[in-house]
Amino acid sequence: MATAADAEAAPSAETLVVPGARVPEPSEPHSPVSAELLEEATGEPADTPAPPAYGDDWIPGEARRPLELAEVLASVDETYPLLIAVRQELELAGGELLSARGGFDSRLYARGEAAPTGYYDRFTSDLGIEQPTRLWGSRLYAGYRMGRGDFPADLGSAKTNEDGEVRAGLEIPLLKDGPIDAARTSLRASEIKRRAAEPKIELRRLEIVRQASEAYWNWIAMGLNVDVERHLLRAAEDRRRQLEGRAARGAIPAIQVVDNERLIVDRAIRLRGAERDALEAAVTLSLFLRDAQGAMKIPSHDRMPRDFPAERGWDAARLSGDIARASERHPILRELGLRREGLLASLALNRNALLPDLRVGVEGSQDLGRSSAGIDSIGSFSNNPKDDTEVKATVRFEVPALQRAARGRVATNRAELIRIEQETRYARDSIEAEIRRALAFVEAAYDQTRLARENYALAAKLQRGEERKFELGSSNLIDVNIREIQTADAARALVFAQAAYFRAIARYEAAIAERVE
Repeated sequence: MATAADAEAAPSAETLVVPGARVPEPSEPHSPVSAELLEEATGEPADTPAPPAYGDDWIPGEARRPLELAEVLASVDETYPLLIAVRQELELAGGELLSARGGFDSRLYARGEAAPTGYYDRFTSDLGIEQPTRLWGSRLYAGYRMGRGDFPADLGSAKTNEDGEVRAGLEIPLLKDGPIDAARTSLRASEIKRRAAEPKIELRRLEIVRQASEAYWNWIAMGLNVDVERHLLRAAEDRRRQLEGRAARGAIPAIQVVDNERLIVDRAIRLRGAERDALEAAVTLSLFLRDAQGAMKIPSHDRMPRDFPAERGWDAARLSGDIARASERHPILRELGLRREGLLASLALNRNALLPDLRVGVEGSQDLGRSSAGIDSIGSFSNNPKDDTEVKATVRFEVPALQRAARGRVATNRAELIRIEQETRYARDSIEAEIRRALAFVEAAYDQTRLARENYALAAKLQRGEERKFELGSSNLIDVNIREIQTADAARALVFAQAAYFRAIARYEAAIAERVE
């Protein structure tokens, strides 16, 4: 039996501590232990608070700068390779848009023909410019040509005055290619694709932010688990001198000293395993935490926050509002909506292709310089018969016989539209289902965290009571070890419950596509 002096001189085993170890308000239908029973079991007032968060394992004051989630997410936005890669979708779409605008570039052309030998000695040249427009598919053109020499009767119009001929004209499609044509459809499709790149990038960012958040909370959990194991080991080490003194006086069998050494070795093994897990979590987090050059930064243990943030009570009434907002502006739905818009543009083009190709045009031309004598435009002899300005109107009509190509494309577009509509409906349902699942995880994790905190507080009280009995000689090492392990298990359960809660929050934020304030 230990004496009072033994109890006074021996250091007490350190009680395991965990972040946020405060006694919560119990959630229904759980009923807390009565104050009388708790005081009787532990030998201390029922309202004694649980041990504070780990105070002695942290760098004090300004030397310690805890790593916050905001810093991790800022690093993700600036340096995460996969996010930078997906942002190139905007550049790719911008390049395609620029290419599509090329369908309306001016086109310059030049042609020439020379026949220096033969019965008809002649030379012709033709320079021109064409400008497609977005106004009802109309085309503007202008040019200059020259034709000299002798021409056969059927090529007489190729001959010009000495200084050539200038011309300008306009061609307008009235049916096919009027309301819409391939160039305008390509431009619109490229504009839609560029707009669609934004929700695609946002969707990828949501997933990356969720992964980074989960890695961050897991890193904190693994780090705090190291502290749980460290405190458990320290408790056995602090008890070593006390046991050796008792064994030397014959108050306890020497085997208890050996058993405590076994506990020290066993807990050292567990601590090493926890340190390995913490390093693994830190390395995983370094995929998202990078320096300005993009190199990974493995966060050290002294940058770990000493506790999780406080959990927030959840307002279930916000569910309907979150579902409504997500159903309107979730990136998946915006991307599907833009795909549908592109299909509608393609359908309009293919429907237009079923129409006859009817084009009208007007052209004016004027020969320059002198010409040889001949018959003018009114049938009279003239020394300069091509002196008058010539204006002509043209009409062209063309229609394919069966239109199978266009009809087939229309049928394809209609089927694709039905598919998009059903995919959109399923996506909207899936978003709502994921929000409800994520909320269930949040609510369950919140309740589990509160209960885990209360469980830890009770385990810590029981451990202190057992330590007090051990110091007075009315308990044994086995019972103390059991209480320490129970407290450590409760501490781990609390740490992992808190991590699960904040991971659930990250999942909910990804589901609703916005931050939860």
